[in-house]
Amino acid sequence: MIEFRWISVSGILFLLYSNPLLSGEVFKLGGDIRSNLYLGLVYGDVYNYFNSNVVTLKGDVKPDENVSGYFELRMRNENIREIKSMDDLKLRESIEPVSFQFYEGYIQFNSLFIKPLDFKVGKQRIAWGTADGFNPTDNFSPYDFEDPLDFKNKLSVWALNSTLYLSHFDLSIVLQPLFEPSLLPNFDILGSQNSPLMAEYQDRLKAPEVRIPEQRAKNFIFGSRLKYKGEILDVSLSYYHGYMNIPALSELRIETGGFALRSVTPVLTYPGQDVLGVDFALNLFDIGFFGEGAVVFPEEVRPSYFINNNKIDENAKKTFGIKGDLTSIEGDPFVKFVLGMDYTFRGGYYFNLQYVRGFFNELSSSALNNYIFVYMKKELFDSRLEIQPSVGFELDSDNDEVFGNKKTNDEKAYIFSFEANYTPFNTGKITLGAALARGEEGSNLKMFEKLDQIYLKFRLDF
Repeated sequence: MIEFRWISVSGILFLLYSNPLLSGEVFKLGGDIRSNLYLGLVYGDVYNYFNSNVVTLKGDVKPDENVSGYFELRMRNENIREIKSMDDLKLRESIEPVSFQFYEGYIQFNSLFIKPLDFKVGKQRIAWGTADGFNPTDNFSPYDFEDPLDFKNKLSVWALNSTLYLSHFDLSIVLQPLFEPSLLPNFDILGSQNSPLMAEYQDRLKAPEVRIPEQRAKNFIFGSRLKYKGEILDVSLSYYHGYMNIPALSELRIETGGFALRSVTPVLTYPGQDVLGVDFALNLFDIGFFGEGAVVFPEEVRPSYFINNNKIDENAKKTFGIKGDLTSIEGDPFVKFVLGMDYTFRGGYYFNLQYVRGFFNELSSSALNNYIFVYMKKELFDSRLEIQPSVGFELDSDNDEVFGNKKTNDEKAYIFSFEANYTPFNTGKITLGAALARGEEGSNLKMFEKLDQIYLKFRLDF
C-alpha cells in the first residue's frame, strides 16, 4: 500500500512538473535526498547501529498572485525491522521498512476580504518565538524526537491561520481543531524512573496506556499573537490555550489477587495549559540579542488510583501498601524563559549563547532547572568546510532557591556535540559528527547518556 501510494504521488508530481503550463513561476519543485548512518559508542537500549534514508519533495504552486499553495512530502527507509515469524520474511514491508510522511500541505489566500488579511488553511508548521531551539512560546506544533538530539525538529498540525498586517504590527489568530501528539524518543523522557512509586513497583509495571484529548469542539486549541516589527527591534505578545506536548501520569490501574499486587498499569494523558508569552529580537552594534518567556497556567494533575477497575480512597491505598501522594503536574503557575545573544567575531567565528530556564520535559514549577547552551560555527577553505562544536550544561536538577524554591541538591550534567560539514559541490554536503552526554544521578540531561554516538550524513539538494 505504501509503495503504491508513493508511486501514485510521484507520478502526479512528475506530470505536474513536466507540464509547461505549470512550470516556471507557477509551479516549483525541489527537495533533498539524505542518507544517514549512526553508530552507538556504547551498546544500549536505543540502538547500536542505525541507518535512515530520506527523500523529501517540496512544491510551491502559485496560479494567481492572491492564491498559493505549498506541500512537503517525505519518504523514509530505516533498518529497524520487526521480524518475528517466517511470514514476516515474505513481506517486503518487513524486510525494507518504508514510511510516508505528509509533513506540510496548505493553501494560502492573500488579501482575503480586505487587502491586509492573509488566510492559511491546511497542515502547517506554526513557529512562534525568537530563541534558537528552546521556545517556551512555541506550543502549537508538537515535538519530533526521531532524532532526540535535534531540539529544533517539530511536527506540523492542521490549522486555520489568519494574519492581519497593520503597518508595523501583525495580528495572528490560529485555530487548531485536532490535538496532535509529539513523536517521542525511544527512551524515558518523563522521569518516571525517578518516581518513588514507580521504583517500588518496577517489577510489576506494565507498558503505559496513553489517552489523547477527544475530538470535540470543547477541546479546540487556539491562540493569538500580536507582533511589532521595527528596524532594530521585534517584539511579540502571544496567548495559547491548549495542551502540553508531553504526557503526564494521570491514573494508576492496579490488578490484584487477594491483597497482593499483581500488576500496575500507568495511564498517561495530556494536561491542559494556558500560556501567556512574550519574545523579542534586538540587533544592536551587530550583536543579536533575543529572548522569550512564557507564564504557564497548567491544569493540575493528581493521579487517581484504581484497583480492579474500582477507584479507591486513601484508606484503601494504605491497605494495599501504596505509599505517598503522587502529584504529576502542580497547579501553580510558573515561568519558563530563554535569554540569548549571537555575534560573529573577526575571522568569521560565530557564537550563539543561550540561558534556558525550564527544559521541554519540565512541566511544573518545582521541576524547572537551569541550563546554558553554547554553539560555535567557523567556515574554512572558502566555506567548503564548516566546523560546529556545541555544549550544554545543566546547572542544577532540583529546586533553586534563587527563584523562590527550597534549596536541595545540585546535580550537574552536560551534553556535547561536534560536527564537521564538507561541501564538495554546491548541492551536496557530507557531515561527520559525534555526541555524548554525562550527568550525575537525578540530573535531567542524564537521559541522553544512551545516545553517545558518532554519525555520518550525506545530503543532496535539488
